[in-house]
Amino acid sequence: MPRFNKSYLIAGVIALGAGAWVASGPLGVGGGGQDTMPVIAAIAQNSGPEKPGRSGAIAVRARVLEAEHRISDVIVRGRTEALRKVDLKAEIQGRGVKLPKEKGNIVATGDVVCQLALDDLPAQRDEALALVRQYELEHKAGKALSSKGYRSETLLAAAAARLVGSKAALARIDTEIRHTAIRAPFDGVLDARPVEIGDYLKKGEVCGTVIDQDPFLVVGQVSEQDVSLVTLDTAGTAKLITGRTVFGKVRFISSTADPRTRTFRLELEVANTNHELRDGVTAEIRLPAKRITAHHLSPALLTLDDAGRVGVRVVNQAGEAEFAPVTLEGDDGDGVWVTGLPQTVTVITVGQDFVTDGQTLTVLLDDDSTTLLGTEESNNPSRAALGAATPLDRDPS
Repeated sequence: MPRFNKSYLIAGVIALGAGAWVASGPLGVGGGGQDTMPVIAAIAQNSGPEKPGRSGAIAVRARVLEAEHRISDVIVRGRTEALRKVDLKAEIQGRGVKLPKEKGNIVATGDVVCQLALDDLPAQRDEALALVRQYELEHKAGKALSSKGYRSETLLAAAAARLVGSKAALARIDTEIRHTAIRAPFDGVLDARPVEIGDYLKKGEVCGTVIDQDPFLVVGQVSEQDVSLVTLDTAGTAKLITGRTVFGKVRFISSTADPRTRTFRLELEVANTNHELRDGVTAEIRLPAKRITAHHLSPALLTLDDAGRVGVRVVNQAGEAEFAPVTLEGDDGDGVWVTGLPQTVTVITVGQDFVTDGQTLTVLLDDDSTTLLGTEESNNPSRAALGAATPLDRDPS
């Protein structure tokens, strides 16, 4: 019985595994349904002692891509934020006796949120009012006597001063009485109310927090490189971590960078008429910045060269593999947008990880699964079309 060479067995297993991986590999955006068996057959054919056409060529699958015009976005990570958020603070000290609004209640301008006890303020007002009336009579009588020469000007001035002082005291008491009712400064929602009935508030302590719910803000920090690309009133979108997307306009761009991060605050104002937005939700802001010419492809096609540059493997005019560096310009649900490639380019979609620069290729185009380019079976017009589609002169953009 013949003995099997162990190295042959290992090589066969590796070849089968590689073929299965190539068969299941991604074909790029929109090309997932193509049959990969012709490519695997071509790879197997390449490994044999004889190969028709180009000796030593590696079989790959590729797709011809055309550049498209699109708007490049500035992407800013941020969060939602209320346009106005105010802590209602006590302007006098006192004990809370009424709390008409609960947390989460809608409030209108002027609604009482916390009512402090009046204590002896009404009595103080009565006393101050009585003094005002007394000094009014004294001042009136003093003026009459002074006009007849029976009262000096100094005594008349003293009476006038007492009258003014009594009116000022009355006004102060009226102000303190008004301050016992802590009111909402604008329409909104009572987001917090840290006090209960019977709590004693000192001057400056918080009674509640009111948030203005419409409009709302989505705020973020834009980098030094991108801040010049964004202008006021630019329409933009914000995708919340909840999955919802909201639309708005840029209302503010800071003129001063944060000293720690060297970034600039940006505010996108969005409508919130249904009051569904909440303060502090993570969001991604997208703002149109510039018009570019880019290619759309699957992120699975991206690879790195020895220098760590991001790029794709393409087929050049000579039918050889070549690494082409790209710049990522954005992404969507179907793939990524890249620049740096020619207007028309043939990108390897299956087998790109098995080739290196300068290797001769046998190319099966995704758009024509019956033609193997680079073999004797392929006709000249198809081969010429491949060559015309892959000039690797760098895109000037």
